[in-house]
Amino acid sequence: IATAVELSGTAMFSGRAVNVRLLPGEPGTGYLFVRTDLPDSPVVPGTTEAQQTGFRCTTVQLNNVEARAVEHVLAACAGLQVDNLIIEVDGPELPALGGCAGDYARALLDAGILEQSAERPLLSLEQTVTESLDSATIVATPNEGGLTVSYVLELDDGPCLTEAATFELSPETFMRELAPARTFALE
Repeated sequence: IATAVELSGTAMFSGRAVNVRLLPGEPGTGYLFVRTDLPDSPVVPGTTEAQQTGFRCTTVQLNNVEARAVEHVLAACAGLQVDNLIIEVDGPELPALGGCAGDYARALLDAGILEQSAERPLLSLEQTVTESLDSATIVATPNEGGLTVSYVLELDDGPCLTEAATFELSPETFMRELAPARTFALE
């Protein structure tokens, strides 16, 4: 991003007021969560290696320091193709900001998205990959045309038993179709 941008809101699980600053990262930085509320402002990388099991949210942790509820800011980064970002947060949990990626995505756009000189690393699938956990399954298949996401929700009970959607993912479709999608609960 071109400039720093700030957001404030309430954390979903703790109910605490939280402030977040999104700062430009140099090429190769990736996503770094900086806990400004702790001594020496420890850094937790937003990587799959740092991902921990969290209570109803995505958590990253390193050396017993964690950042919780990081899924919406990381979704905004992925959807807008922002690869390098420093996320300063003054608490253990990021603000919910409406339970979606929309406010984070708008903040990134307001900060200005810059193209960096380093080549963007890309993941290319050679074969279908399937992962399942409990009743959830994710399937990734090779696709030469970019990223297409299909989602099917099947509930045993509730107001809507099955819903499905498919998206050709681009920054434009992310902003229009996915960034406003809110976290939901049945109770």
